[in-house]
Amino acid sequence: LCAKHADIRMDSQSNLDWNLRTLLLMQRAGFIDITYPPPDLSAIAPDERDESRVHAWFDHYFNHIQISVLRDGHMDEAQWQKEIQAHRSHELAMRKQGFSALEGWLNDPTISLCQTLAQFYTLDGFVPEISCGGCPACRSKGYPPFTPTLGRIAHVTGETMRNVMGNEQRVYYSTTLTNRLLLRQWSDWIARLLANRQIQAIRASQSVLARLGEVLPAGLPFWCSLAVDEENTCWDELVLVLPGETMPELDIFASINRIIVAPERLQEPGYRGRRWWDVDTGAVALEQFQRNIS
Repeated sequence: LCAKHADIRMDSQSNLDWNLRTLLLMQRAGFIDITYPPPDLSAIAPDERDESRVHAWFDHYFNHIQISVLRDGHMDEAQWQKEIQAHRSHELAMRKQGFSALEGWLNDPTISLCQTLAQFYTLDGFVPEISCGGCPACRSKGYPPFTPTLGRIAHVTGETMRNVMGNEQRVYYSTTLTNRLLLRQWSDWIARLLANRQIQAIRASQSVLARLGEVLPAGLPFWCSLAVDEENTCWDELVLVLPGETMPELDIFASINRIIVAPERLQEPGYRGRRWWDVDTGAVALEQFQRNIS
């Protein structure tokens, strides 16, 4: 690790750090794998009292690292520019994105920090389970801390719970995520509603229902998929309206319980300038609704 360029005259910690960071970058880019070799303990006596020899042994051990080449071309400058340098640029862009997210929240604390973190730590389409110990935005809205145990239950016995459901519960949300990521983020609380048997059906567009079939975990109780215009008189249902979609025409006299989740800025059909949830005093934000799910 202390190897140095021909133009570098002196050993230094900075040079060692540079070498190690370069190897770690090559490992993250998939070109090599690095590990410290097993120590040769026979080279030094267990009861060695000469501290200089002990320090020399440790210095020698931690100055060497075992490298396994995974991909050819690590000595080719063209491969460096195409693969490793591109990976370095990608990591730098991610660091800048992280700083921008933090800077944006610091400049506007009314933004929910928990939502910002969930969006930032989304990896390969997998959104982390929402959790909030009380960020300034949630406290200003009166939301209690929400720190659920990770993981989902597959089955609950006992009487069906309806403590968060009336005949119709309106839930509004705002988001900057794509529909694909949004549904993956929602899969947790939707799964809890199904596991607790608070809903038995989901009404949404065909593309949304197909995507839910992919992201919801196995082992949940049976649930019925409903088209936006399909009649339902049997099952308590969840209605999902994603950004860009319109509110379906729902039977307001149905005896079933219903949860409607739709964009905050969606207009009330037939009432210009009025949002779909404005006249409902029981309407809640999605963040608050999630905290109330059993």
